[in-house]
Amino acid sequence: PRALPIAKMIEKYGRNWQNPDFFDEDDKLAHPHRPFMAVKDVGGPGWSRVSGEKNAQGMVTGVFADTELLWHSNGSGDNVFSPLVLLYGKRGMLGSSTGFAVTADWLDRQTDSFRSELDELVAVHDWIPHSIEPTGSPEHEALIKANFADWQPSEMPLVMTSPGGIKGIHLGQGTVCKFKGMSDEESKRLLDHLRSELFSPKWTMDVWWPNDQGDLYLFDNSITLHNRIFAPGTNIKEALEKRLGF
Repeated sequence: PRALPIAKMIEKYGRNWQNPDFFDEDDKLAHPHRPFMAVKDVGGPGWSRVSGEKNAQGMVTGVFADTELLWHSNGSGDNVFSPLVLLYGKRGMLGSSTGFAVTADWLDRQTDSFRSELDELVAVHDWIPHSIEPTGSPEHEALIKANFADWQPSEMPLVMTSPGGIKGIHLGQGTVCKFKGMSDEESKRLLDHLRSELFSPKWTMDVWWPNDQGDLYLFDNSITLHNRIFAPGTNIKEALEKRLGF
């Protein structure tokens, strides 16, 4: 896989990367859940379970198990994030939507001077707690953190060109905490503006899964963000225990 979690562990812990005794608190919390991320019942290398389904011991067997998901792009704080996401609906997908925020369309409509300013910005990425799964358990928060942010702060251009040759914003809702050379106050003001613009109905769309199983979505992960919502009145916890994606 392009983004190798093992490489992070080796960089972080050296020869002790497989020994939980040396892990920090986040990795100790995430470690018991990692085996469920290596999917054996599909056969695809690097595939992960997306589910609230539980095993016989009562342990959740997938990631994003508890709540609706706020806007995010996978691995946004990692310099080798995957530019493409694939999501396959195995079962229980009806009644849920995967939404998309298309930043390229927004960027195209900005003034030349503002686009020029955005082109110069370097975003500092670090984990922002509970920014994707607001009420997730500590274990799953640690697991998501390990998959979305590098183990130390990283820096990336705010404006990127996707592998398809399209310019847009790599916002990383769960990881962009400030801009290099800007004060915290200036950074917050600009981030608040970008979020209010990009996540407005004008630049987003909800795509409701048309079938309970068998649909496959592939989407850009470099300049497009996605989220997850459920139909009004849905018991989300119960729905996620039956819902399984890869």
